[in-house]
Amino acid sequence: MLRGVALYLSGQGYIVSVIARRKDGLTQLEQDAVGMSGRIDPIACDYSDSTALRHAIDSAIAAYGPFTLVVAWTRESVPRAQGIIAKLANKAAVESGATPCRFFRVLGSMAGDPVRLRLGKGAEFKAEGTRTIEAAFHQALDGIAYREIILGFRIESGVSRWNTHEEIQSGVIEAIERDPPESIIGAVTPWEMNPRLRAGR
Repeated sequence: MLRGVALYLSGQGYIVSVIARRKDGLTQLEQDAVGMSGRIDPIACDYSDSTALRHAIDSAIAAYGPFTLVVAWTRESVPRAQGIIAKLANKAAVESGATPCRFFRVLGSMAGDPVRLRLGKGAEFKAEGTRTIEAAFHQALDGIAYREIILGFRIESGVSRWNTHEEIQSGVIEAIERDPPESIIGAVTPWEMNPRLRAGR
């Protein structure tokens, strides 16, 4: 879903390390960036494997230097992955004396739950043990310019729907360009219009 963001950043001159499980999609993405001022660094890795993820991130940093920008969107079932990325990005910046990176954490629509907003960041993690993971994640952010992007939904003629891939990509690019601490792609209110809630009725 963030394919267009990777190509946008490559077009802006970035070396974009992209992690994905499927090598064929990475190969096509790399080819699509040929001729741009930057390039795609394809990393075939299952980010649910913490050891493999650490190795992949360390290898990218060793090859190209510390990250200046991270856009992290992972499955909700793998909350540990973003903390690993943040910790290694922060460590590399500190050790090299580089400017801390901007870390854009992309969250699903449930992060817009009014209960979560009232209780503070991390309240969306309800499963046993994940509160510790969330606390570790925010500790790993020390020194990083942290940003949040919430994927909301769209309401058209009284009917709600999810954002399209194109809307998500353009929303993330806008967040990178504008650089607000928090942004929402689409809307999260009225909350009862969330398509996930409506599907459960």
